[in-house]
Amino acid sequence: CYGITVGSKGRLRATRLLGGESPDSVIMNGPGDVVLRDSDYMISLTAAAVAGGSGVFDFPIAAPITRVYDRGNIPGAEYRLELVNTRVPLWFLFLRVAQNGPETEIVLRDCPRLIPSVMGRNLQGKWRLPCLRRGDPASLPLLHPHSSLRLANVTLRTLERPAGISTWGVYLNGPKTDITLTGPTLICELMVTEGKATLAGTPGTFDAATTATTVEVGAFGPADPCHAEAVPGDAPPVAELLIRNAEVGRFDRAGILGQIGAYRNARVRIEDARTADLRLITHGNATIELRRVQLAGRIERVEKGGAIRLEPDSASPATGPGLR
Repeated sequence: CYGITVGSKGRLRATRLLGGESPDSVIMNGPGDVVLRDSDYMISLTAAAVAGGSGVFDFPIAAPITRVYDRGNIPGAEYRLELVNTRVPLWFLFLRVAQNGPETEIVLRDCPRLIPSVMGRNLQGKWRLPCLRRGDPASLPLLHPHSSLRLANVTLRTLERPAGISTWGVYLNGPKTDITLTGPTLICELMVTEGKATLAGTPGTFDAATTATTVEVGAFGPADPCHAEAVPGDAPPVAELLIRNAEVGRFDRAGILGQIGAYRNARVRIEDARTADLRLITHGNATIELRRVQLAGRIERVEKGGAIRLEPDSASPATGPGLR
């Protein structure tokens, strides 16, 4: 089985549910009622910091657990998830944060294998999202005991155990969005509906990275939900993404294409970076530009709209498959 999204008062009862070759998760993102028995499957939970409060999260992975997750222990949860003798090999946590919302505390008490994602409207500031695959864990918050990390109105905190965070997802919307993600970090999914976002490593390094599992800029905005229509050529960008001093794509698994899509009047610029195998897609009047980029894999261009430009000072390995 692949991913299962539960919302709109959905109901799921499953026994001996197992992940396949490339499974996703049971995604709890709206009103729903789920009971899993004797299963082995990944879980995605959503916590919303709209009313403040706190939650203590226990997401064990080593053995089957019997436990309920609902608004009693997950802030803002509209669902009930009951696990009965069920093992969860990997947990995902989606955090809905607010720039000026009420104080919310999330305690990661037992989270040895977790992928958190942050989502919100009109978020601003500079964030460093720590993960085990980038930088020295001893120097990064949440990756060692008794540390904390502030993201808008949410404070994440560990107790006696560190959090096992391998990567992050970031989902941004709102025209006043202006977020900078600094290295060291690894971002798997990055979606910018409106506003500006930057992924910036330390100059002279590639200590920020995105696998580009999904990167979408200007999609799902206030216009048509199909997000592929053009807007007047002289209109301001719907959304902008700058990636600098970073690695882009899957360097750990050759042949897997990362993907960056730009929609409507979006602008994407990648500079002073290193790229693995990538598919770049434009729709509407959107553009993608690469400057001073080391090509460590092939670049596949799909121009359904604006131009995809590679500056001549970008270098491709002599043995690499190059650009097409």
